[in-house]
Amino acid sequence: MSKKRMVFLTGMLFVSSILGSCSLFQKADSSSGVSSVSASLASEPDGSSAVSSSSAKDSSGSDSEKESSSGSIPESESSAESQESGGAGTGQTTGVVLQEVADSLGESPLNLPAWLPLEPGYAFVSAKTERTTYGYFITYYETKEPIAVNAPALADSQQASPIATFEATVYVSKAAAAVAVDHHDAGQGYGPSAPPKVDLGYGISGYQDSGAGSTFLGWNEGNWLLETRQLISDGERGVSSARAVVQALETLFLPPPKDTGHIRIDYADPSVPRTTIKWQEEEVVYSIDSTKDPIAILEMAASIKK
Repeated sequence: MSKKRMVFLTGMLFVSSILGSCSLFQKADSSSGVSSVSASLASEPDGSSAVSSSSAKDSSGSDSEKESSSGSIPESESSAESQESGGAGTGQTTGVVLQEVADSLGESPLNLPAWLPLEPGYAFVSAKTERTTYGYFITYYETKEPIAVNAPALADSQQASPIATFEATVYVSKAAAAVAVDHHDAGQGYGPSAPPKVDLGYGISGYQDSGAGSTFLGWNEGNWLLETRQLISDGERGVSSARAVVQALETLFLPPPKDTGHIRIDYADPSVPRTTIKWQEEEVVYSIDSTKDPIAILEMAASIKK
């Protein structure tokens, strides 16, 4: 594993203040482990509740790149380069829309993706935002024409198509948050008769096992657990996907979790892979979920500046 990879994947992220001048009041929900937020994680200008934390350095350690002194995202800039992947084109999102998403939640834009992948035929982005009892939930959309954030037109599949969801959930404790992330040693549970390790490149090996019609492959990088799942009948798709991820992470730097993170790429439907990325910051779990190209979703995660 390269030194550069280890620095960024294992680096400890200083968590910014969740509340600003407010404090977080939690009521334990013993059935779920999720914390009921009865005071805001941040305050919007209208005094309503939302999740927030102040700006922090990005995962590269730079405190001056691609951000204004106020923490807003300049409209002409993006934190990741465009790429072509799996036949799907990607496009730069506008800082104005992303800033509006952050403002609607009272969140710092530095804690949200600054780049989203766009399919051919789509030139704009928008989003639906929701403040929940336990945090917030965002659905990002690609659109053919400009559509305002939270506009009813986003429900029209002829005008808008979902890209990914982004969620922040506050749990009653760090232990409950860790259960939600489900991080573990990829080699855990394997005995002497386990299949040999799979070479994924760059000095990284994965553990592969099969059962119930599926083949699973897992490996660890720093504080991250990464996994693929495929149907046994689907050849070596999981191995190929894992090697592509390992290669991509030589140049993409995910937000280093203060605690742990978990990435899962599921090919239960070979034509529609589902990528889930979760990471823990104290009692808060952030997650991205998408059926777009997995490498593009990793790039989306890597665009988070904190």
